[in-house]
Amino acid sequence: MSTAVATANFPVEPQVKTARVVVPLDALDEPGTYICNWSGHLLRIPEGNLDDSRFAILSDADARPWTLTKISGDPHISQFQAKTLASSFGLNVNF
Repeated sequence: MSTAVATANFPVEPQVKTARVVVPLDALDEPGTYICNWSGHLLRIPEGNLDDSRFAILSDADARPWTLTKISGDPHISQFQAKTLASSFGLNVNF
């Protein structure tokens, strides 16, 4: 069977990868699941927990870049899902 016939009979849907969003810790403004770029730890931010200034205090306490990569808008995804998403973005994890 030729490739053209196989493709016509069984169309392949392209996998769409969500764009990776990197944000500074002190600019965090959306709930979701994040990976800490400096340590690989999982950070879950549920709705309503963004009013604190503790993130800005942490960012000011050290000179290293305190950035996070958002892997999901849902803060309640499983650890397996979080590891899979982090892997798809090429992130090292430590959880």
